[in-house]
Amino acid sequence: FVKMHVNSLRNKTRTQRKALTNRLTLLPNEIACAQYVQGRIYRNHQAEQLSALMVLTLNNLNSINASLGFDIGDKLINMIAQRLNTLSEDNAKIFHSSNNQFFIFIDETDYHDIEAFAHQALQTTFFSNYVEQYEVEVSACIGIAIAPHDGNHYDALLRRAHTALTKA
Repeated sequence: FVKMHVNSLRNKTRTQRKALTNRLTLLPNEIACAQYVQGRIYRNHQAEQLSALMVLTLNNLNSINASLGFDIGDKLINMIAQRLNTLSEDNAKIFHSSNNQFFIFIDETDYHDIEAFAHQALQTTFFSNYVEQYEVEVSACIGIAIAPHDGNHYDALLRRAHTALTKA
């Protein structure tokens, strides 16, 4: 009975981990982002600290997929995911939301650090991207929402970041 219970708990944990992970990049996904961000926003609000939710979108991924194929597009996404993940620090966390979109949450910070981090994140997409025999150029843009000024809930910050992304 105990062995069955332990196996059941392992399977449940494995299933939960899969539900919170993007299958392509193995980065935490949007569901994991929502859970993480909401907890951090609350904690930072209590400490009167700034947080930022960034939405980074790869603009031309559809044309890359159409011209070179989804395998090349997937490899490109993984390259960029790895580069973004190298930026991850104690106060920054990277999430892969959808095919062409990444979320970045940075907390315990100030406006200057948020701006600098956003520039770093964009720079990761501008490097020469060699995928198999192709040199692939990527264009990207980023939208930023800052808590508490743009909201104190994940949904509000996500809407504001998407609005900023649209304007970018």
